[in-house]
Amino acid sequence: MTPAPVQRLYCFAIPILVISAGARWTKISRRELPHWRNGIGLTSIVLVSMEWLIYTAILMLPSASLTRFYDASWMLTMQLYYDLAALPLALALKGTPRLLMVAAWFLIQMYRGSFFMA
Repeated sequence: MTPAPVQRLYCFAIPILVISAGARWTKISRRELPHWRNGIGLTSIVLVSMEWLIYTAILMLPSASLTRFYDASWMLTMQLYYDLAALPLALALKGTPRLLMVAAWFLIQMYRGSFFMA
């Protein structure tokens, strides 16, 4: 499977948003937030990063052993554990990092959908 141009765009845009959110969170709002909100926000950053990494591995390594990742039940499990948790957790962040993580979450949704379209 050759990656579509849209998949390449998602592949590069999501980490830029996540890295920008993490950097701004570290420099600006980390000191202002309580520890529990920092932990929840960091969890959101990690979940979105993990999901991006898995989808990018599927995209970049089209081997026979990765065909099980295209199974609909596996994608549903991934959506339940990562997707549904990452958005509410991202809302614990404050200011620009929150907006960047919400945008990254929406791009992850479109990234996953592009695998079913291709």
